[in-house]
Amino acid sequence: MTQKGIETVVLDRLSLTTILEYSKQRGSCSVLLDLRGSLGDFEELLREGIEQNLLQKIVMEVLPVWSESESGFPHVLNSLGKRLKLKSLQPEISNQSVFIEGYF
Repeated sequence: MTQKGIETVVLDRLSLTTILEYSKQRGSCSVLLDLRGSLGDFEELLREGIEQNLLQKIVMEVLPVWSESESGFPHVLNSLGKRLKLKSLQPEISNQSVFIEGYF
């Protein structure tokens, strides 16, 4: 994976500061945190990044399929248990907010 610019690292303590310090030592200026799955797993990293002003950019990928059973997010309808495909996705911008509209 290192040939593609990806490196897996084992750290004694997982914190955003530790990750960024290691990356800085290696000459990296960007770090991608893949937050698939339960946000609870990354809650402390996100809290640290926000509180210490460590985050510069957040990119959110909005997918046209919502799969509740695989998402692990506690805020979705837990009883749904099926995939819902959205059609005719349309982005809307209002002030500094971006909304994605889709139809079932």
